[in-house]
Amino acid sequence: MKIRHYLSGFTRTKRAAAVALCAGVACSVFAAQPVPPNLGYGLDKLVESKIALSRPVAKGGAAPKTFNGWATEQAANLAAAAIANEDGRFLVDITLSGKVPLAQLRETLQKNFTSFEVTSVDAKYRNVGIIEGWASVEESAGIANTPGVQAVFLGMKPHTNGVSKETAAMSGSAVKVGPAATPQLNLGIVGSKFLQGVTQHRVDKISQIYNPSAPVNYDGTGITVGVMSDSFNRRAANTATSPNYQTNLNNNDQPGGPNSPINPQPVIVLQDSTAAATDEGRGMTEIVYKMAPKAKIGFATANLGEVNFGNNIRALSGRFPSVPNTQPGFQADVICDDVSYGGEPVFQDGGVVASGVDDVAAAGVAYFSSAANSYGVSVYNSDLRWVPNGSGVTAGTNTALQGTNVDLTGVPTNLYQGGFHNFNPANQDTAITWNVSNNAAIEVQWMIHTTTRRRS
Repeated sequence: MKIRHYLSGFTRTKRAAAVALCAGVACSVFAAQPVPPNLGYGLDKLVESKIALSRPVAKGGAAPKTFNGWATEQAANLAAAAIANEDGRFLVDITLSGKVPLAQLRETLQKNFTSFEVTSVDAKYRNVGIIEGWASVEESAGIANTPGVQAVFLGMKPHTNGVSKETAAMSGSAVKVGPAATPQLNLGIVGSKFLQGVTQHRVDKISQIYNPSAPVNYDGTGITVGVMSDSFNRRAANTATSPNYQTNLNNNDQPGGPNSPINPQPVIVLQDSTAAATDEGRGMTEIVYKMAPKAKIGFATANLGEVNFGNNIRALSGRFPSVPNTQPGFQADVICDDVSYGGEPVFQDGGVVASGVDDVAAAGVAYFSSAANSYGVSVYNSDLRWVPNGSGVTAGTNTALQGTNVDLTGVPTNLYQGGFHNFNPANQDTAITWNVSNNAAIEVQWMIHTTTRRRS
């Protein structure tokens, strides 16, 4: 399909205007609307679906067609992509207008909406705060209409790239190497399989665990590492290629095993996922353990919403004792995540998760994000190739639209009069075709850069 960036911008402009309006009038104007315009990330479609299904069937009429219990296929796809509780509630992020104090608004929401359950709060977010929690679709409109609420967004599931092979580096695809095969090195000393990263990253050159003749010994002693992904010990399966946690311990593929010759301290789990997941986090701690066998390692889930993600970053750092899930005695020097949320801002450092990263970085923690497996695969990246706007609204009359099926009829001219981006470096094409799989989501973000010139 042809993705028209002017249309995407137009939609977001309207949404931004609705949010700004909401902030200006404390949302009371939306009270009479069954589907308030300040419901975001598809939450409005779920509310519309519930309203449609609640309407009585006309006498003698057939029951409406449903899609997995929803009135539309779009709503069904959104529900499948959202973070849901076993009881049918969905995770929502509530941004505040600042006109009602956070503590007062939280109390009001919990009092007025029986389904609403707060899971995480960031009181400092954008100087007014943000609230995250479970809520029913039926009560979401009422929450959005509450004075002090700026907007309510549906919490979408994060991406954990490569999770289906989280133990591949330590399982059948890895090479077994031991002292017998390489007498001068001890490459097989940690765990049941040799981790190729040990030699790829030259760890064997600086660790006397692997190389007794190494001139230095950086084996992880005195270092604490925090890891974040979907889960650590929630998968029940136990196979040769995907062992469970107890098997990892027995095989010395995790620290703290009953026969561990190197590190008796098990991974410290600050918070695990509340639902079954892939245990990619355990795969990550296994990598850390084999790269730095004597390091203290901790895990916290990033799977329970962006506010919870940001707070667990702070918890792993150990520098913010009031943050939930903080564990006394655990203070990470390094934190790494392998999770990304579609709503995280790409071009600016102002999202909910980035706020947590900024806090721990300011406190002296080295933070790394590894969630880039799909870069260059599912991400479009390009320098700007400007095409000036011509006249007219179709390819027949506007030279900028040649070769496209774009029709600008009815689109405000200020959204495109400055020109377009050329997606094809060889020939002009100001529209782009994206192939999208079923249930996939598309998110378009952009950055506007301005330069101010001063006269000397």
